[in-house]
Amino acid sequence: VDCQELNEALCKKASTCVQLLLDIIVERNLDRNHRLKKNFENTVNKISKRPTNEHELVDLEGALDSFRATEHQALLEEFLEIKAWQNLIFDCGVLVVG
Repeated sequence: VDCQELNEALCKKASTCVQLLLDIIVERNLDRNHRLKKNFENTVNKISKRPTNEHELVDLEGALDSFRATEHQALLEEFLEIKAWQNLIFDCGVLVVG
């Protein structure tokens, strides 16, 4: 039995599947990157405001404490995970534009 045509068809389908998966990974990674950037921007905006009264100062100190205690580590972990996926994408030879 000559399976060359079958093998070629299966290879073509496998390549199509790989490309679809990579496209989805790229799209999700870009979305995660945009959300992470927005979270950093929101944090910077929150902690860069100068307090004009005691209540605002207490809110700022609370925001800083929260950032130091949990948010910074969570954002860093998200960044490292995005970076790992990006490295996988680059290793697969995908050019990311966006």
